[in-house]
Amino acid sequence: MRIAQVVGPKIPFFDNLPHTPFSIPAMSYLITEGLVKRGHKVTVFAPSDSITRAEIAPNTWSSKFIKKHHLSKARAEKSKLYKKIAHDHFTNVVKLSKNFDIIHNHELAFLYFAPEASAPVVTTLHYHIPDVKQKKFLSAANNQFIAISKKQTDNFPALKFAGVIHHGIRVEDFQFNGQPKNYVGWLGRITAIKGCYEAILAALKSNQIIRLAGNIERDKTEAQYVKTIFDLIKKNPTVSYIGKVGHQRKISFLKNAKAILMPIRWEEPFGLVAIESFACGTPVIAFRRGALPEIIQDGKTGFIVNNVTEMAKAIKKIDQINRFDCRQSVENYFNVERMVEDHEKLYKKIINSQ
Repeated sequence: MRIAQVVGPKIPFFDNLPHTPFSIPAMSYLITEGLVKRGHKVTVFAPSDSITRAEIAPNTWSSKFIKKHHLSKARAEKSKLYKKIAHDHFTNVVKLSKNFDIIHNHELAFLYFAPEASAPVVTTLHYHIPDVKQKKFLSAANNQFIAISKKQTDNFPALKFAGVIHHGIRVEDFQFNGQPKNYVGWLGRITAIKGCYEAILAALKSNQIIRLAGNIERDKTEAQYVKTIFDLIKKNPTVSYIGKVGHQRKISFLKNAKAILMPIRWEEPFGLVAIESFACGTPVIAFRRGALPEIIQDGKTGFIVNNVTEMAKAIKKIDQINRFDCRQSVENYFNVERMVEDHEKLYKKIINSQ
C-alpha cells in the first residue's frame, strides 16, 4: 500500500520520541516504522529534519526553523508565520494526495483540508473533544475515525468510526523489575484532571510513601491547584516531587514503584502511562474513568477503584498482583507489532470499501 502519515509541522519524527508529552507523533512514528518494515511505501508529512525509514514529504518545514523563531505552542495561534506553516503543511498533503491509497491523519486541523484530498482519509482521534457538536469539520465525507479505546466511541456516538485500535509500545524499550522499592508513584502533568491530589490523599490514607513525577501545569487557571499540591508536599515527608523525567529516568521511576496511581478525573481516551508501567512489571491502580477499565485487568494487572478510600485499600493489597502478569499483558497485546497489524488490516478494509 501507498500510505501517508500526517502529523503536525512542529515535532520531528525520531527514534525514542518521548511518549509524554509527544504521544501523537510518537505513536505515528511507531506505526510508520512498522509499516515500512512490512514492505509498505510510507510517506510522512512531518518536519523535514525528521529521522525515519519512511519517505519525508517534499516541501515541508524544518522544526529547527520553527524553534528558531520561538513559535511555542502558547504563541502559535497568534503567530501569522505559524499559521502559514500549518496551512502550507496541510495543503501539501492535499496536493500530493493522488499518490496515496490512504491518508492516515493524526491532526484534527487537517480535517478542514480533508474534503479536497483525492484519497480516503482516516483520522486517529487522539483527543477528547468537549464541543464535538460545534466541530462541523469532523463530518468530512471522505474521512472516518480510528478510536484509541472503546470508551472513546461511546463518548462520541455521532462520529463515523472505522474501528478501535489500542496503542502499543516497544516492549524492549522498558526494563522489567520484579523487586520494586517501597513507594507508589504518580506520573503526569500536575493538573486537576490527572488526579495528583487524589493520589496523594490515597497514599497518605494507606501510610505509603508516594513520589510524584512530571510537568508542572503553567496555565494560570491551575495555579491554586499546583499550590495546593506543593503545600501538601511541604507538610508531609512521605510525599515528594522528583520533577520532570526523561525516558531513562521515567523507566527507573516506573520499574521501582510498587504501583502507579491514576485517579484521573476526566474521560481519558487511553492512558499510555498504564501500559508503560505494565512493561516494567508495575501494576496500576486507577479510577473507573475513561479507557482505563479497558487497559487494566482488575485483580490481575492492577485494580479499578471508584474513590480515594478504595484506592488506599487497593494499595495495601498490591502485593497480590503478579508483576509478571503486568509485563505479559504488554508482550501479548499492548505491543507495536499488534498495533501496526491492526492498522494495516483497517487500511485495507477502508481502501476495499471505496
